[in-house]
Amino acid sequence: MEDRVSALDTIKIDQSFVIAMTDKAASVAIVQLTIELGHRLQLEIVAEGVENRIGLEPSHPTWL
Repeated sequence: MEDRVSALDTIKIDQSFVIAMTDKAASVAIVQLTIELGHRLQLEIVAEGVENRIGLEPSHPTWL
């Protein structure tokens, strides 16, 4: 299993989840858990449709 994880370096969050975060609690949960997983595995996290880290911060206006 460790060989599979070591082959990963990036987790990509599809833009459909990012866009749906404004009105769907399930999308917020998926994005939050994906980010947490990426951090735990020390992977780069790429969220389509987010131009910078601020767009995924809880204090950002689009964050629910």
